Amino acid sequence: MRAARCIVLFCVVAAVPTSFLRRAAGEDIPEIKANDNRSPGGRLKDGVLTIELEARVGLWYPEEGDGPALQVQAFAEAGRSLEIPGPMIRVPEGTEISVDIRNAIPGATLVIHGLHARPGSPDDTVQLGAGEQRNIRFRAGTPGTYYYWATTTGKTLPDRYGVDSQLNGALIVDKQGSRADDRVFMIGWWEKPELRAMGGDPFAKGRNAIVINGRAWPYTERLTYEVGDSVHWRWINAAQGNHPMHLHGSYYSVDSIGDGELDTPFSSEQRRLVVTELIRPGTTMSLTWTPQQPGNWLFHCHVLAHISPGLRLRPADKEPSFAQGESHHAMDGMAGHGVGHQHPSVSYRASRKARSATAQASPRSEAAARALR
Repeated sequence: MRAARCIVLFCVVAAVPTSFLRRAAGEDIPEIKANDNRSPGGRLKDGVLTIELEARVGLWYPEEGDGPALQVQAFAEAGRSLEIPGPMIRVPEGTEISVDIRNAIPGATLVIHGLHARPGSPDDTVQLGAGEQRNIRFRAGTPGTYYYWATTTGKTLPDRYGVDSQLNGALIVDKQGSRADDRVFMIGWWEKPELRAMGGDPFAKGRNAIVINGRAWPYTERLTYEVGDSVHWRWINAAQGNHPMHLHGSYYSVDSIGDGELDTPFSSEQRRLVVTELIRPGTTMSLTWTPQQPGNWLFHCHVLAHISPGLRLRPADKEPSFAQGESHHAMDGMAGHGVGHQHPSVSYRASRKARSATAQASPRSEAAARALR
């Protein structure tokens, strides 16, 4: 028998600007890569993590490499490509973290939040003028899901929507001796400043890019699990907007919630079993779930406007067709996050062990028929 498998798709919906930057001959702006948050940055040796970060300007392709590009600010490890989200800092509790950080954004003051021990204070910030560099050292602190972020416009995290909206990175502190068998997902949101100032439909085409780990649906990651697996995820909303995150096909347990400075774990009695959990701007969530049914499923934001296909960045006459029948409606009919998601959304595929093909296709075939209205 073939092992049952479950593939999860994350969806993120993007509404994009009416004018797009494209790679030009001789252009000197580097391309920004999508960061799947699988590999931590820096070098860990003798209980000290050393990492060199830079903030620079680059071209970001939230959909595909040949799609529309946005000129934004992002983080990178020194000598490496810019990334959205920025390089992940992940260490065991008790680790000393040494960050050399440089502001390579011309004419801008960089205000950095979150590079300090946890629990911490949102007022603990570092300011760097253009071209300035500084070393920051701190102990990792209490295990949990955290993040760092920055602004060059002087705005709070929920109010960033333009050029500095993608200056974010995960900061994860693991318990001593634990195995990092989870995945980390960060929600980001870019909105065209000119259209925002003009008002009108906030989700008009060409206005927004809502992403998970730097990509918008249907270009986000697909995940595969076996039915019965224990799946662990960490989610960070480093963007504007409330996102009720909804899982298809299974319930999930909310293991902890946080605000970026404090992460509160729940006891087994306190954990909620849900299909939808609200993540507000600047908050985090860790969760556990087990795929229950074989098939293709989604984890996505449950705000309809955040997964509308009208939010794609591409002009209408340039959009690729994903149409392959009704079973592929999520490709054509969604955008924004999801796994399968372009607002937050995930997609997964599952199959069941030791069951016939008929039973897999119709797991409730022996149940009594029910009339639904």
